[in-house]
Amino acid sequence: MQHRLKEHAKEVNELLVQGGYFYVCGDAAHMAREVNTSLGNIIAQERGLTETQGEEIVKRLRSSNLYQVSLLLRFHCLFEVFLGPVSI
Repeated sequence: MQHRLKEHAKEVNELLVQGGYFYVCGDAAHMAREVNTSLGNIIAQERGLTETQGEEIVKRLRSSNLYQVSLLLRFHCLFEVFLGPVSI
């Protein structure tokens, strides 16, 4: 998933700037953590910020419920991704 985020970095950032929601569903041990890091890096690169500033923005997104992580069963996660309004 991280590679797809990077491929669409500009679009992901634009959607977040416009107040879009970011949902991640998957494995807490690896994927969710890596997506979190990738999102911080995307924000930093696209906005000309430091990595630390990008990480802080991700924390604010999470605390304001604009970024949510669901660690449910893999079947449910796939179902959620395919039925979501935006496909990346």
